[in-house]
Amino acid sequence: MNAFEHCVYSIPSDADSVNEDYVVCMPELGIFVVADGMGGRPGGATASKTAAETFVSAIRRRNDVEHVSDKSLRYAVNEACDALRQVAVDSPELEGLGSTLLAALLIDGMCRLVHVGDSRAYRLRGGSVELLTRDQTLAEELISRQVWSEDLARRHRLKNVLSQVVGSKHNPRPVIMPLDLRSGDYLLLATDGFSNAVNSTRLAEAAAETAGRSVGEVGAAILRSVSRNALEDDLSLVVIRVAGTYI
Repeated sequence: MNAFEHCVYSIPSDADSVNEDYVVCMPELGIFVVADGMGGRPGGATASKTAAETFVSAIRRRNDVEHVSDKSLRYAVNEACDALRQVAVDSPELEGLGSTLLAALLIDGMCRLVHVGDSRAYRLRGGSVELLTRDQTLAEELISRQVWSEDLARRHRLKNVLSQVVGSKHNPRPVIMPLDLRSGDYLLLATDGFSNAVNSTRLAEAAAETAGRSVGEVGAAILRSVSRNALEDDLSLVVIRVAGTYI
């Protein structure tokens, strides 16, 4: 039996609209996915749903899902890209679809993250919080090349342009990383609606008070670290409490 519990939060940026992010949680298989669609309404919702569901379906088609390889995970991302491109062919009014994809696979005593775009994963451990992913954006690439300073990147109007997208003309380069998770850790999967609106000080306070609390209590505390006034994009958050050890 998989040793974790989870809860999910989904908040649209506009109270009168539908959240265009998409979340898949299959705890019986140890598969969790968040996707943030682009393309405007209704294209964004179509993009995130298509990307997430196609990715999961590609994994589930394997008879031995517990031993899915990194190669198979890359193939699943490429299948999601193909599916989005086909949607645009079938419905030209939806041309330009794209989506981020962030997946955690907690399977057979191992955890791996699959990351495309700027959705983020965090690990809460021992009262501290750690960002596990690096945004795949133009700004981050230019910072790494020392073309932009971090200060310039924060101010630039193109700072949020994605460098890797599911559904783009060329298949993206997903980051696939093993992750050490220990009993008592919390793993957060979040779209940028959360990451851009979270108050880092309040998130750290929530992380410091995880001991002895249920996953729902921790999730609610984490959600309170979000500044509702700063919520400019749809928010999706998956909180996973680990009871076993994944290496």
